[in-house]
Amino acid sequence: MRKPHLILVAALAFPGVAAAETWRVVEGPQGATKGSWNVTISGETVTGNGTMDGSSGGRVTYSVVGALKDGYFLLKRANPRDGVPCDYVGKAAGEGFRGSATCNGQQGPWIVKRDK
Repeated sequence: MRKPHLILVAALAFPGVAAAETWRVVEGPQGATKGSWNVTISGETVTGNGTMDGSSGGRVTYSVVGALKDGYFLLKRANPRDGVPCDYVGKAAGEGFRGSATCNGQQGPWIVKRDK
């Protein structure tokens, strides 16, 4: 079993144990928005912060909050500096996962690679 799987399994099996991870995130049409999220998974709870560089060259920072339920990450961009809230849904698989991001009513792809 790979290390990212072990961290996820440990976080789910032992809810009192928190697992910190760094995620490389790409979202939006043609992967125009890229950055990293530093998240902590404790049981089903996911918290952290994100920094993304948008296609217009601006940097956006925000909090990440949400949960892991039935193998899916259900997350929200909270307190974004640019004022644009987003909802994220993705299925955990391998060293990363794919899903969708919905920001200001517009939906696009969301791709995550979890650092080892």
